[in-house]
Amino acid sequence: MMDWCESTQSKVILGGTLTSQADGKSSTNALGKVHNEVRHDLLVSDAMQIASSLNRFVKLICQVNGWQGHTPKFVFDTNEPEDLALFADAIPKLVAVGMNKIPVSFLYKKLKIPVAKEGEEVLAAMQSTSPLPPSKGGEATATSSLSLAHFEGGGAR
Repeated sequence: MMDWCESTQSKVILGGTLTSQADGKSSTNALGKVHNEVRHDLLVSDAMQIASSLNRFVKLICQVNGWQGHTPKFVFDTNEPEDLALFADAIPKLVAVGMNKIPVSFLYKKLKIPVAKEGEEVLAAMQSTSPLPPSKGGEATATSSLSLAHFEGGGAR
């Protein structure tokens, strides 16, 4: 009886039991992803309800204080960023087959990576300046690592 009550409570609160009561027997990765999507849907619904309440409250405060203009609105960004590894793999392949007019601003927005401001430190690939050691095949190979660099405005970012 207690198990039934707990699973019913989980269904009501979270929309399912797999995310809260994984037992290892019936839980799989695919089912977990489905339940995670349900949790995201609940998050979006909750955010919309909270935004609606906040917007009514702000409108009331503005009216009490004699504000005649347009009242500000709360909107929560509940979109999830895209899979960075998937994009890092796909974009070079798309550019290689001729899709070389993908705007950089699209990638920044899609991956939810902020554009660097003037004078802000940014990551940059750093090439080794030392002589390259031979690889197993006898050829020299280039190695790169990341370093911090300063972004100096200009250019399309």
